[in-house]
Amino acid sequence: MSFGLGMIIYLIGSLSCVSNLEQFNVDRSLQLSRITESFKDDDWLTSIISYYLLKLIRFKFYLRTIQWKTTNESNTKELINQLKGSFQNAHSDSYQARLIIDCS
Repeated sequence: MSFGLGMIIYLIGSLSCVSNLEQFNVDRSLQLSRITESFKDDDWLTSIISYYLLKLIRFKFYLRTIQWKTTNESNTKELINQLKGSFQNAHSDSYQARLIIDCS
């Protein structure tokens, strides 16, 4: 799961108070080496969004990655493409969804 249990509980508590929210942005920073384990079998918050944000129009997920100088560029590109595909598959609902990845 890309978020710890404490963050999920916080998100649910917060989003249950703003059910009319039309735009929802998430900003997450993570080491590139941990992305595979963090987002494996992840639903990219779709279960929470579909339950609590019924009027959502736009969802943006900013993923900022920290990579080491020894990181293989072709592996990084492949991983980014996998993440984008997974994100698009998860968010094919009635709202606009965008994944923005910043590799630094």
